[in-house]
Amino acid sequence: ASERRLQHALRASNAGMFDHDLISGSIYWSPEFREMIGVGLNDRLDLDYIFSLCHPADKSAHMADFARSNDPKGNGVLDSEFRMKVSDGTYHWIHVQCQTFFAGAGDERRPARAVGIIRDITDRKQAEELRSTLASIVEQSNDFIGLATTDLNVTYLNRAAHELIGADNLPSGTVLNISDILTPEGFEEFQAGLDARRYKGWGRREGEFRHFKTGQHIPVDIQS
Repeated sequence: ASERRLQHALRASNAGMFDHDLISGSIYWSPEFREMIGVGLNDRLDLDYIFSLCHPADKSAHMADFARSNDPKGNGVLDSEFRMKVSDGTYHWIHVQCQTFFAGAGDERRPARAVGIIRDITDRKQAEELRSTLASIVEQSNDFIGLATTDLNVTYLNRAAHELIGADNLPSGTVLNISDILTPEGFEEFQAGLDARRYKGWGRREGEFRHFKTGQHIPVDIQS
């Protein structure tokens, strides 16, 4: 019953597992992991083969993490992310979390067993890369781009925004409100326009920003 529960949990979490007897050298690889990398249930699967699937750029670091987790002087924890080649020839991002258990004490302490969970995190990595790319595009854009909460407190301004309104040298911890950025007249119009289109999505209008250092009014085209 416990094995069935574990199998159901692994399938539900899209994960595989392994159980490595470090004394005999035998390793159990779950069907979920074999399916993850495209290896049959009866195919031979050892550590040398697993290491051979590692991306060349990740292999040395992962093997160092693996060796460190089996060091009798350590805590036996392995938490590693690396790319692994699967059956279709592409590389998938793999996350391994493992605990090594030791036998003996002092100078006689030796690694005896390692049990771990393996997840395919390719989708997560791709999403992180996309977010990073988009964040870079926003930050490097020459347009004023900002984010604000529903109470109009500013939570983010990109580089161009800071430069446009002269807010690049504000004291750390300064909290800006949209009312600080727009001229008084412009803020009133902005609020009126915001209330009018609150349930209509995007709106576009002309307005004026206030330069923090010079007080100069800066005509802008606002989309919000």
